[in-house]
Amino acid sequence: MNYFSRKAFEARGVSLCAYLIALAGFQRGLRITFYNDPQLTTKVTTASDPRGTIFSLSDDKDVYFFLRSRGSLTSKEAHKSSINKWKTKELLLNAGVGTPKGIMVETGKALEDDELFASFGCREVVVKPVSGSLGKGVTTGIKSQEELVDALGNIQTRRVVLEEHVEGVEYRYYVAGGRVVAVTGREAANVVGDGTSTIRTLIMSKNKIRARNPHLSSRKIKLDKSTLSFLQLHGHDLSTVPAKDEKIYLSSAANLSRGGDSIDATHIVSEQSKEAAVAAARALNIPNAGVDIINVVRDGVEYNYVIELNSQAHIGSHSFPMKGDGQGNKVAEAIVESYFPERTEKIIEDAFFDFSYVKNGLGTGGLSGVSLPVLREGMVKKRLKLSSPHSPAVVTRHSEKIMKQTGCFGEVHSFGGGMFHMRLLAEETNAARFKEQLVKKLEDIEILEEGGFTSPIDTTVRVVNHVDDSEPNLRSSRLIVRGKVQGVGYRKWLKSAAMKKSVDGWVRNRSDGAVEAILSGNASQIAELIEECREGPRRSYVDQVLIKPTKITPKSGFRVRSTRESF
Repeated sequence: MNYFSRKAFEARGVSLCAYLIALAGFQRGLRITFYNDPQLTTKVTTASDPRGTIFSLSDDKDVYFFLRSRGSLTSKEAHKSSINKWKTKELLLNAGVGTPKGIMVETGKALEDDELFASFGCREVVVKPVSGSLGKGVTTGIKSQEELVDALGNIQTRRVVLEEHVEGVEYRYYVAGGRVVAVTGREAANVVGDGTSTIRTLIMSKNKIRARNPHLSSRKIKLDKSTLSFLQLHGHDLSTVPAKDEKIYLSSAANLSRGGDSIDATHIVSEQSKEAAVAAARALNIPNAGVDIINVVRDGVEYNYVIELNSQAHIGSHSFPMKGDGQGNKVAEAIVESYFPERTEKIIEDAFFDFSYVKNGLGTGGLSGVSLPVLREGMVKKRLKLSSPHSPAVVTRHSEKIMKQTGCFGEVHSFGGGMFHMRLLAEETNAARFKEQLVKKLEDIEILEEGGFTSPIDTTVRVVNHVDDSEPNLRSSRLIVRGKVQGVGYRKWLKSAAMKKSVDGWVRNRSDGAVEAILSGNASQIAELIEECREGPRRSYVDQVLIKPTKITPKSGFRVRSTRESF
């Protein structure tokens, strides 16, 4: 999990869309405010519990409000049209956009019409409530009057839409600023056999993988009545052991909320289908929308059928698909740029904010809103290495206080032996003021080294104590370093850095792209070396350094070992 994913994971669930868009605006120097009081944002919602999903973006001239991914440039009328599946179909047809054949009927009358399936004139139909989301109440693959009656009996709504079932490949297109930014394919919930595990075990294993995904962690495969019935219909149950590489589907609907798989398909769909998505969003007058399209190829000709639009679509699936690389934060960035066309450049590429700060602030109940720091042009990353005879408590307390007074963000890293590292995100003048005031306050402090750094940074002020006074002087640590750390000389660099500090151990590549190392020696020297590992050599880019204690005692010296399979 890279740094971007780990920060997004803090906002997993209903707040993820808000976090991604707020992050895109934040990195472009916009003012971001999250609200506790929904009455402040009646343009987008009347919800009573915002839970970190209502926020605004402002450049101090214009301000726009958002509820998750839906901003105030989407009118209430357009939003209502996207919720109403029949209204959506009418607007698409009027605009000449391809959509499956369909009719709207009263649920009660439909149940009384014994010839409804035959009169509709399609071999296979889909039933969906007129209004709804997340696939609730949708039944696909209906092939008889009996199946139609069963499906209608499961829908608790006054009106339904009967739609021709179109056989093809379904994708979610995200349209922002008049173009398709990302496309995600969706596959119904499934497991793949290994020849020894039951379906129950395979589901549990897959849910563990989903639990580590910021978007899918709250969308696990459910062992409910629907799943069990589907398995039974296809001759399986939870104790079935599928053959190796045999794929067992657990649902007929390709719905992520029902445990479906998301697949990055941005670069495999046709330009024609992207044009259809843009035309659909334009037909409903929605500037930013998720558009669901089924692509069909008949006799070498592609047909695109728009089946749904969502003006408040989840954008996390495009950033964190189950399969494929994903599109990073491109969707959120395109949304922000559609509201602020002049803000196309990031002030700091990898500056982040702590979403727990937002949640904690909103959770106090006494605040109507929480505003984030504002990034300013000219901010740079500064790294300082200092020594001081003062106690770590004194140095870290004054450093933290002076950072806040001088408008600097960053981290104070305290090591043993009077050594300190500081990372600053600040304008040059503010960084200079910080150093000046710190030296003035702590006269005996000495700045040993000054430079920049490349790793990500949070716009918070915090203290990290690497060495506890109660720790023994000698210790061993196991490191897993992730990011761009292979093929860039990372192992050679670490060996050289370790030998300079008289640290024993070894380093090796792992088959999952990470670097693994064992460091053994003086606690303060190891702590300082770990801090340097967050930077690495010039060509590297470190996303994460995972540190674990270990009882391994390596031989004297430092070695580069062969690649190991990762587990």
